[in-house]
Amino acid sequence: YNINAQSAGTKQTTAGTHFNFEGGNAADPVYTLYIKPGEGLETGDEIAAYAGGKMVGATTITSTGFTANDMAIFSTLHAGRGYEAGEAIELVMWDQSAGIEKGLSFTPEASYGDAYTGHTYPEGDGRYSIAKATAMQAGLDSGEGMSFKVYPNPADDHIKVESNQPAMLTITGTNGQTIMKKQVSIEKQNIDISELPAGIYTIRMITENQTENHKLIVR
Repeated sequence: YNINAQSAGTKQTTAGTHFNFEGGNAADPVYTLYIKPGEGLETGDEIAAYAGGKMVGATTITSTGFTANDMAIFSTLHAGRGYEAGEAIELVMWDQSAGIEKGLSFTPEASYGDAYTGHTYPEGDGRYSIAKATAMQAGLDSGEGMSFKVYPNPADDHIKVESNQPAMLTITGTNGQTIMKKQVSIEKQNIDISELPAGIYTIRMITENQTENHKLIVR
């Protein structure tokens, strides 16, 4: 399927009801992300794009294909700056059937002409990507045989940590900088994250035998 940069940059994005996104200035660079729904994404779910914790685009899944699931992402918002080239692309979904927000992992595809395949926002106008997106778990559970749970996710001002062995918890931002480091015990602990700006973070649990990484959404 052929998609040119001009059509990708100007096609109308489908508005949703959960993510209240007011749009941006189409005269400045606009990047378009076409979503191929993967596991956990259904018609009616909403997706929002963030840059540095700020919403810069939103759309609603209307098809199991990708051409109708286009999201215009703005470098200039009506209320100020949008994304900047080089910032990490952060995606969050609204699961309309469950009524909760979840993180989204995505894999850009390189089989469509000049489609952009990076995980950071590109330079220039009219750039586009086609990416398969998959819903993350609503809570962080390392699974059978592993050692910890972190919840809720998304979180507001606190997270709870359960571990069956002592561990070091770290939270890092999209730039890789460590924002928080805390030793956790085998008991359930409540951790204050009220000073973290809204955005998507990496939470890491390190024990003697394993290291686990997950995404954490802070609202």
